[in-house]
Amino acid sequence: MTSSDFSKIIHLDIDDFDKTDVTFLPDHAGKPVLVFIYADWCGHCTTVKPNIIKLNQEFQKSGEAFVVAVNSNDAAVASLLRANSFPSFFKVDDTSQQLINISEAVGDRSYNSLKSALLAN
Repeated sequence: MTSSDFSKIIHLDIDDFDKTDVTFLPDHAGKPVLVFIYADWCGHCTTVKPNIIKLNQEFQKSGEAFVVAVNSNDAAVASLLRANSFPSFFKVDDTSQQLINISEAVGDRSYNSLKSALLAN
């Protein structure tokens, strides 16, 4: 998996979070969304990127969920999303449209842990 695979993930910036919900995501239609918050300088973020890419590839095919990435090199993004560490993982609740921190639920940050945390009710 290459950096070009990572570039295929929907990337959001601070302006996208001025919106009140995530309906601006294409075909969201009440499906769960994994928000991966990373920093370019973060070694742990680099380590988990292949799992994020694999999830994105799977969900692009199945349409079961969405993956978005947010580069938090901008401190305003980290502050707005209350990302206390990197990487951080949030789920956009498919009903309430609220961001839910699932970083602890992700555990070992493996592909299976990420997928389970995202799809859990």
